[in-house]
Amino acid sequence: MEAGLRGEYFANAELKGTPTFLRREVRIRFDWGEQLPIGGSTAEPYGSFPRDHFSVRWTGKLLPRFSEAYTFRLTFADGVRLWVGNKLVVDQWNRSGDLSSR
Repeated sequence: MEAGLRGEYFANAELKGTPTFLRREVRIRFDWGEQLPIGGSTAEPYGSFPRDHFSVRWTGKLLPRFSEAYTFRLTFADGVRLWVGNKLVVDQWNRSGDLSSR
């Protein structure tokens, strides 16, 4: 089993078509306003990836370290959806905000 979540990066805001690139993310905590280009490198496909109006889908499994409640904190621009255990727990598509979900 590989560590981290699979990140699929799309050069559009709708998660449409084939992802421009894929990568494993061991931590999802980005400030894309300062970490440009998005892929963190000027090499292709990162260098030509759009700096706005893009989307990312992360999929995988989380293995909790302890048996207790966990909080997901989401800070986003233009929208976010969070699914946990095949259940949609946050649906704030086409909005901006900062929220937490248990």
